Amino acid sequence: MVESLIFHKDTQNEGLFTERELREKGLSPSHYANVLHYARSGFEGCRADVDRSDNVLYGIGLMDNAKRFQTTLSYLNLSLPENFGNLREQFQSRHKDVVAELERRNNPLESQRTDSRFLEISPDYFMERVVETVKANYDSGALAELHVDPFFCYIRPVAYRSDLRHNREIVDSLGVFGLRHEPVFEISVRAARPYIKGNPKLVVSPEGVISPHLNYKLGINYVPYGRGKDEAVYNGFSEVLFTTPRSDKPFVAFAQRVKDPLINEGGGENFFGFTQDGRIITPPASNGRILPGTKRALVIEIARNLGLVVQEEEIPLHELKQLKGVFLTGTWAGLEQVEVIFDPVTDDVALYQPGSIEPLNILQAEYKAVIKGGKLAAKANEAVRNRIRTPILTLNS
Repeated sequence: MVESLIFHKDTQNEGLFTERELREKGLSPSHYANVLHYARSGFEGCRADVDRSDNVLYGIGLMDNAKRFQTTLSYLNLSLPENFGNLREQFQSRHKDVVAELERRNNPLESQRTDSRFLEISPDYFMERVVETVKANYDSGALAELHVDPFFCYIRPVAYRSDLRHNREIVDSLGVFGLRHEPVFEISVRAARPYIKGNPKLVVSPEGVISPHLNYKLGINYVPYGRGKDEAVYNGFSEVLFTTPRSDKPFVAFAQRVKDPLINEGGGENFFGFTQDGRIITPPASNGRILPGTKRALVIEIARNLGLVVQEEEIPLHELKQLKGVFLTGTWAGLEQVEVIFDPVTDDVALYQPGSIEPLNILQAEYKAVIKGGKLAAKANEAVRNRIRTPILTLNS
């Protein structure tokens, strides 16, 4: 088996390495890495698909991923946020008497700016490194399965705070303050199959979820999502469906309680419903409770170009049975129609008939044609396909 190459960048190192080389060079996180103790990480999910008509591997929506990654880096203070140093200037300029008193007490503000480390990852740099990493792994033979359907290239950029180093040696340092710890940007790739097999069977999370940063793609968000996914798969379901917290759960006593939970999203996908009057509805990205998925936005655009009505609106959990159909979207998941949703709290079951709603079948086929190539039903989606696809390489014959 060919060992894959990982792109690695920190403030002192940059290049493609195998996992073994990263360990040998001391670039892998140690026990003292900030990310292991304080969850300072964020990532992206990207993909590249082979268009069998020209045998070219195309990156899909990579610039959208790159721009979202920028917001993640800033939110985690892995890149230097705008106006990050304003607190000191505000305090010193507006409270000179207090500043003078602190100096008299020999306890002035001591900035850690000179020791702080940040990444500079522009969208163009992100794109270039993704293309470089995919090409290097294809040339090495690590992506040989791309020659066979249904494999595609799954791309995982990640950024995190690693170890505090002095003269390249790891310092045994713990503590929530992490700006002196090495910021790391890495990209791995793999030949992958579809994330969900067939029509998903969902189970509703008994607890629901609440978080101030669900609209960022952070590692910490996937703690409740991972727990829910684990229980779902362990019990034979495909995925978990999250809602706002249930009113009877004590752990949300501090939060706004709702008697009827509102649907958020799946454990790794965005949620869409198809109503009895032929509309597609999806929870609004503006509510701060869902990840604004790049493929969610793409599906909305494709659907509207097909003449379908798409509306962002809140969807109460009890309305699941009133929907004619449900589907999920995600970078790895694609677009999949849901077969059943079970709520273990109320014992309610919503059963659907995937493939029975012609507009959804057309949308599913159109999405696949935009991603992988093929005949399109809407001429406007040709411009969409040309915009989102970045040619990376031509497969060897």
